[in-house]
Amino acid sequence: SLMPHISLLGDGLHVVEVDPVDPILQFSIIEEFDEETGEASIYLRAGFGYGSYAIDWSDKIQFHFWRMADYDPENPVELLMIKRNFSAETDYLKFFDHRKYGLNKMKQLGAGYFKLKRGLNAAEFLLANAPKLAADGYPLFGEQKLEYNRINRERPTLDIGVTSYTDWFDLKPLIQFGEIPVPLEQVKLAVKNRQPYVVLEDGALGQIPEEWFDQLKPMFGMGNQDGDSVRFGSQQVLLIDQLLQAADTPSPDDHFSERLADLQNFEGIADMPLSWAFTGQLRPYQQAGFNWLHFLRDYGYSGILADDMGLGKTVQVLAFLQSCRDLEDDEKPPDLIIMPRSLLFNWQREAERFTPNLRTLIYYGNKRGQELDYLHEVDLVFTTYGTILRDIEQLQEYDFNTIVLDESQAIKNPSAKTGRAIRLLNGRHRLAMTGTPIENTTLELWSQFAFLMPGYLGNQTYFREQFRNPIENKQDKKVAKNLHTIIRPFVMRRTKEQVALDLPSRTEEVIYLEMEPNQRRLYNKVRDQYRAELLGLIENGQMEESRMVLLTGLLRLRQICLHPKLVRPEFKGDAAKFIYLNDALDELEANDHRALIFSQFTSALDLIEDDLDGEGIPNVRIDGGTRNRQKVVDEFQESDQIPFFLLSLKAAGVGLNLTAADYVILMDPWWNPAVERQAIDRAYRIGQTKPVFVYRLIMRDSVEEKVLEMQARKREIADQLIQVEDSFVKQLSVDDIRSLFS
Repeated sequence: SLMPHISLLGDGLHVVEVDPVDPILQFSIIEEFDEETGEASIYLRAGFGYGSYAIDWSDKIQFHFWRMADYDPENPVELLMIKRNFSAETDYLKFFDHRKYGLNKMKQLGAGYFKLKRGLNAAEFLLANAPKLAADGYPLFGEQKLEYNRINRERPTLDIGVTSYTDWFDLKPLIQFGEIPVPLEQVKLAVKNRQPYVVLEDGALGQIPEEWFDQLKPMFGMGNQDGDSVRFGSQQVLLIDQLLQAADTPSPDDHFSERLADLQNFEGIADMPLSWAFTGQLRPYQQAGFNWLHFLRDYGYSGILADDMGLGKTVQVLAFLQSCRDLEDDEKPPDLIIMPRSLLFNWQREAERFTPNLRTLIYYGNKRGQELDYLHEVDLVFTTYGTILRDIEQLQEYDFNTIVLDESQAIKNPSAKTGRAIRLLNGRHRLAMTGTPIENTTLELWSQFAFLMPGYLGNQTYFREQFRNPIENKQDKKVAKNLHTIIRPFVMRRTKEQVALDLPSRTEEVIYLEMEPNQRRLYNKVRDQYRAELLGLIENGQMEESRMVLLTGLLRLRQICLHPKLVRPEFKGDAAKFIYLNDALDELEANDHRALIFSQFTSALDLIEDDLDGEGIPNVRIDGGTRNRQKVVDEFQESDQIPFFLLSLKAAGVGLNLTAADYVILMDPWWNPAVERQAIDRAYRIGQTKPVFVYRLIMRDSVEEKVLEMQARKREIADQLIQVEDSFVKQLSVDDIRSLFS
């Protein structure tokens, strides 16, 4: 059947048959334009390559010929003949995994034709899927002939220039595909929507590199775009530096480079002299903290002094505030220090001791309205978070010099009224003090920075998406490292182990106890009851309803672990922790040791107090109902006749110096390890001369063991960022709930 076709070529025909080769599946892109919709679509037509020759699948001829030389009557014409392997071609198409590349078969055109799956447009296919086809050994042809879906395959370049102004920096990003620039607004929309391409001015599509979505997101999430520039605050130097590291050509001006160098070398800042009016002495690490506070002030930054409890944060801040009074003009407004109510008189006593020349005022109580007119006549104003919330309308009318938050975790909830009120205050400088900048979630860090340097970490929605969710839900260490990098110069964190080398040792031990028989029976009964109720609610999709049941169930189980009488007052029988405690306290008293005994439950403190009183053993106590806390503290500190101090964990976890004790007993674990550390630091702090021993009492095979595991997870997140009850429950998964009640 081929001879008639061949004979037409003349008598000088010479046919060369090519050795059989395996066909290679390949595709051609076909573009169709719909005039009614004005849209162009594409589909793929299969073909096969035999060596360097291509044949369409739709061509059913078995023998194919190619003329190898120009026709010349004097010379034979050479034809190359290829015999197709239909069986191999059919198998190739049969086993081709078209769905992997976002393709569906076009049944109306027959085998070998493929359209894009629903929801996948031509641009997405050409940019994302077409390279996968080629990489997997399926050549794709025809892209250069496309008219409506052209692709610019050049990798874009990113140049960023930085211009410094008094209070801000302007970034001017330039993105180009070859010689073709892209408007910044287009890039912003692509990054925001994670759209893999932009439309260039010549109509072609340019692909956005995958890594740009994360690298450039901070530019648009934390800066303010103005035309082809993006403005950042003068404090956001480190964030800008991260953006410059993503650029092919970074071009910062000299002023920015100098600010960056100062921030990167902030640990080597020079010593500042103490004021003549400061009556104390600073330890070397306290001097370093004092220098750092001046560094922040000189450059217009704010920060968190996050030293361990007991390392003297108050002294460092008082030395700084006194020094600022010497350096600044005489007509300066007062400094405002905001704190929990329990610390008011402690601050006043410390100010009288170390900065006696500073005039102080406690703005608190029923008569505080009369004191507003005298604020300008003092140097230091001490007040509480609750007072700020109640008086914010009046206080936001005043200008303060430095605003200091002590125990700044008090504003950790960004949506709480207290935090919003604090952010309305006006001050030239802002500082925060806390031993636990992160207790439960990284969002607490955002809330404190929203007061210190508004906008530095972006808005709350951006922070959740960019930092909190990846760090807490995905344990993304790269994101955690990025966040640590941009907050590091503004968080001064030293632990006792690092700096207080003269402190005696601290030994911590977990004491695992077995429940008494009647105690175990009650625990199992209550556990099974709540477990059945919870799983029933979860299976019915009632997750919100299950939260209150979960909280109640956990509370009851923890109380039973401590003493069943907290749940069943009529309970008859022993409690393992109380048996251990009674023996331990007898031994401690006999050997002249003194102990702090913490519990979250005042009803447990009642039982312990009854036992001690019944034995005639002196003791003192602080809980939420204690009025004159300092009197109770002084009584314990100054009298060696009182061996035991009973404390409510939440009411007495901060602001107390109890170095007369050398033992700390935690009767029950708390969800938040930071709260426990604060309790331990009542005894293990500067001024302690004896080794401190800490005992945590934990019931085996109980919810308390699970709490310890969850504490470890929280501690890991905090340590990644700051080196060295209800929110907890909201983060529990169904598996966590099953585990707690197993």
